[in-house]
Amino acid sequence: AEPNWDTPRTRQLAVTACFNCHSNQTHVLWFERIAPVSWWIDHHVEDGRAALNFSEYDPNHHRSGQRIAHEVQQGSMPPGYYTWLGLHSSAKLSSADRAALVQGLEATFGPAVGVTERKFGG
Repeated sequence: AEPNWDTPRTRQLAVTACFNCHSNQTHVLWFERIAPVSWWIDHHVEDGRAALNFSEYDPNHHRSGQRIAHEVQQGSMPPGYYTWLGLHSSAKLSSADRAALVQGLEATFGPAVGVTERKFGG
């Protein structure tokens, strides 16, 4: 039960940048399946899904979606270590993609709570 995305573009950006940790559609690299890295990855994905799982979206708990728009806007999602060394470089967002994803998340879930200004340029 995914959210009712405002546009297919928003969904595609979320798939690219968020779904590996925030959905049931996780794809890991071969070395991420080997302990102890696999333990860390499993824990990280469990935490991500607990915070927001796009595959099991519950509209009664939509504030988490607003929170993730804020975290994307601030640059904390996707986390820097996830795209570090280019291992998951497809999840690294350009400024334009980050702005489009934030706008789409806000349109899908409502305005990001407590946000007064955008950190990225136009």
